[in-house]
Amino acid sequence: MRKIIFTLSAILFCCLLHAQDGSILSELTSMLGRSQITAHYSYSDASGAELGKGVATIQGRKYMVSEGNAMFISDGSTLYSVFSDRKEVYIENAGGKNDIFSNLPEVLKNVENLKWDGGKLSFTMNMEGFGELHCKAGVQELPWNDEALFSVSDGILESKAWVVTDLR
Repeated sequence: MRKIIFTLSAILFCCLLHAQDGSILSELTSMLGRSQITAHYSYSDASGAELGKGVATIQGRKYMVSEGNAMFISDGSTLYSVFSDRKEVYIENAGGKNDIFSNLPEVLKNVENLKWDGGKLSFTMNMEGFGELHCKAGVQELPWNDEALFSVSDGILESKAWVVTDLR
């Protein structure tokens, strides 16, 4: 599940940064440079059965992805993987093997049928172990926002009720 969340979040960001059509690339890259981007996404298998959905918020190199009980937060230098159901947090340097931004070129090889209408994004990809995935997202452009969105509260990090594993 963690691999799917990372990969799909990366694809959403990839599409925003590296869209296959030059005009789409220009428009979305411009949005990222001036705004905070929020994408409410879902993905389904070839039969149409929904496999997951969540929200990705991107602001420059910072991001927060929330899907189910998992949250992935990066302040640009540190990546926090927060699993609320297990009360676990993993802390890593951003750019490591689990950071969604580290494998963008590889992920892009799998994106097909990219469509963008100014607010809705859709694409198809083949993912090893899962087959064909159909992804769609409603993308909203907002003003740059609160930096606290891209950090984990000290209450969680210092709590004895949570297991915090620092892998830096």
